[in-house]
Amino acid sequence: MPVAVRVGREGLSPGVIETIRRRLSRCELIKVRLGEVQGGQRKAQAAQIAEALGAHLAGVVGRTALLYRPNERLDDAERIRLP
Repeated sequence: MPVAVRVGREGLSPGVIETIRRRLSRCELIKVRLGEVQGGQRKAQAAQIAEALGAHLAGVVGRTALLYRPNERLDDAERIRLP
């Protein structure tokens, strides 16, 4: 199950980016709950997060963005297998 991170009213602060970076270092797939932004801006904010972290934006559903970044340090049993 993906780990969740929440972007608060402060937006994309360095602390939020660092929290997402740490979560991605332990997992390959995380959910990021986006803050108070309008619908069209959610995808832009999610793309900005993904770009800052070298991750792939797997999708945005409502206020939740899914980020994926492969992690070679995980055991094979823990890694996500892509077709």
